[in-house]
This record gives sequence, structure tokens and C-alpha cells, in this order.
Amino acid sequence: MALTLEFKGYKALLYALLVILLAFPLVQEFAYAELVSGVVLVGVLLVAVQAIANRRQQIVISSTLGTAAVVGHFGNLLGLGSGLELLGMLGFGLFFLAVGVIILKNIMLHIRRVTAELIYGSINVYLLIGISFAFIHRTVEFIQPGSISGLESLSMGNGAFMPYLYYSFVTMTTLGYGDVSPVTGPAASVSYVQAIFGQLYIAVLVARLMGLYVAHETQQD
Repeated sequence: MALTLEFKGYKALLYALLVILLAFPLVQEFAYAELVSGVVLVGVLLVAVQAIANRRQQIVISSTLGTAAVVGHFGNLLGLGSGLELLGMLGFGLFFLAVGVIILKNIMLHIRRVTAELIYGSINVYLLIGISFAFIHRTVEFIQPGSISGLESLSMGNGAFMPYLYYSFVTMTTLGYGDVSPVTGPAASVSYVQAIFGQLYIAVLVARLMGLYVAHETQQD
């Protein structure tokens, strides 16, 4: 399969994901933080779907999850029920997780040398998993309030997502600041699964990159 088909849009997706990481702390103080955050997320969803739009099955899966996320998020903002808030959180979480898994499969199976597209895709997977786990942590807290302690110290303005985004990446990088921590079984389970994935992903990625580089150099000789 052509490289351009498998990896088109990965650079644009990286920029879009960086917008989430950089924009959410800034919009948290705004009066309409949830609305602005939702608009940003919709934009990222569109870029993500475009990045994996080379297969029908991938388009169907990502579009279905993305639609559920958008309906849930904006339906909740319109006051149509708390069930829609849960739908939105699960939709976004599963969407970003699915896109991350699809890109991971592509970069592991459909590339034979180290390229810029491989680097973009690898970074995208890491960021996508971190963002998806942020929504999973938020879902756990929504279902069982008080599952994660210390969130109140990070909750500024009307934005509710930034504390979970912060906690997710602190967990995945195993920084362990201790300002936010799980206090229930489900929250702890999600946290250590994410921490294990973060470390394993880096190890496997480095091994893959080195393997491809060595194989390419051997062929050149």
C-alpha cells in the first residue's frame, strides 16, 4: 500500500492535537469555556478523520464515535440531560483511542523505513492516548464522584476538562507530582493501566525505530 495513503494528514493532526494541549488552559477562564472547547474538539475530530480516511471501515468507526461525542457534548450544553454528558465523554474518549490504535497499526505494519510521517504518526499516537485517557478519567469521576482527589485545586473558571488532561499526561509520563491522585479502585486501575502503556509504548517505539534504521542502513550497504 502506498506510503502517502497510509500517512496523509499526520502532520496536520499533530498540529491539531497541539491546539488541544495549548488552547484548553487558555480558554478555561472564559465564560463559555465548554462551548469553545467543544468547537475546538470538533475541529480536531475532522482533522483526525481526514488523517485515517483511506479505508472505509476506519471512516465508519471514527465517524460514528465522533458523531456520538458531538451530539453528547452539545446536547449537554443545551441542557437536554446528564446522560448526554456521559455520551459525549465516552464518545470523545473512544474516538481518540480508536484513532490512536488505527495510526499505531499503520505505522507498525505499513512502513519499512524511518520517515517524517513515521515520526508524526508516533507522536500522534502518544498524544491521542493521553487525550483519550483524560476523557476516561473524567468518565470515571462522573460515574463515581470523588474517585480522583485534588481536582478541585485545578478547576479554574467554567472549563471542566483541563484538570483531567493534566492528570492524564502526568500519569502517562509517570511524573507522579501527587497533587492529583486516584482514591477508588476503578480510578486507580485506569491510572496504572495508562502508566504501563506509556512506558511500554516508548520502549516499543524506540526498538521499532532502531530496527527500521538498522535495516535501512544494511540495505544501503
